[in-house]
Amino acid sequence: MDRGPWLALALVLSMVLAGCGGTAGVQTRDPFSVPETTTPATGPPETDLGEIDAPFSPDPETNTLGDPAIFLDSQARRLEGTSYTLDYELDVRYGNGTTWNNVVVDARFARNQSVYVSNVTQRGRSLNVTRLAYVNGSTLYEAQGPAGLSPATANFSVARTADGTPVSPGEGVTLRALRPEFLYNGFSSMNVTDVRELDRVPSGIRDQLFYVRATEITQPDTLVNDAFTSDDARVENATLEAIVASDGFVYEYSIQYTVVREDGTRLHVSRRLVYRNVGTTNVTTPSDWNIATAFVH
Repeated sequence: MDRGPWLALALVLSMVLAGCGGTAGVQTRDPFSVPETTTPATGPPETDLGEIDAPFSPDPETNTLGDPAIFLDSQARRLEGTSYTLDYELDVRYGNGTTWNNVVVDARFARNQSVYVSNVTQRGRSLNVTRLAYVNGSTLYEAQGPAGLSPATANFSVARTADGTPVSPGEGVTLRALRPEFLYNGFSSMNVTDVRELDRVPSGIRDQLFYVRATEITQPDTLVNDAFTSDDARVENATLEAIVASDGFVYEYSIQYTVVREDGTRLHVSRRLVYRNVGTTNVTTPSDWNIATAFVH
């Protein structure tokens, strides 16, 4: 199965998303509720998905979801050439609650993917840093500082290579093909026990939505690998929840589980991914971002 590249985040995101990662910083419905709802709108989706090779086939009667491989295909199809807002949080804590690694991402992408704003904060054992980036279509501006760095006080500068050449928006801290394997890993590692068709959807979404829940682990090794744990380990207390559109596009995804290493160390892993305003995101430099030389789009 060709999962295909995901048009997603910057190189800096591809690095931090690769780390092992609560969810307090993610702006989303709480949790999987549907406020400001309407009945699903009629008419075609905002993005032409073309021919779907493997039909998405959720069946609430039998609590099955179909082939999880379709999620990757649908995500790529939807996000290519489409604006969207992405919220992501990855959190890993020891059994005593001490943070091992925490990554919070807030990013907005324009339709052509060459204009975007991203705010990434990572806290952990040896890294506490915020990375800010703004691309106006031709120039990449970036700033980096201690965790919690305010865009209003950040020292933005044009991103440059070692020889002083401005970094192309297509390189460096900019858009890269990113394959968030954790989505596929989660769905393929769990046995779906609950699929419910929602009778209401959030305002602005024209898809029929399904709530998906899984608590039974069928492939623990995949989740262990997902947590980037190389030694022998087992997985306990896993719960996966998602809101999935009728074509397989995952609007919201949450998974939590505990990895118990061979030496008895317990790591509580939590991931949350939310896509909002797909096709309607308007990317401008936020008013509190002090980028005086950047063009506003």
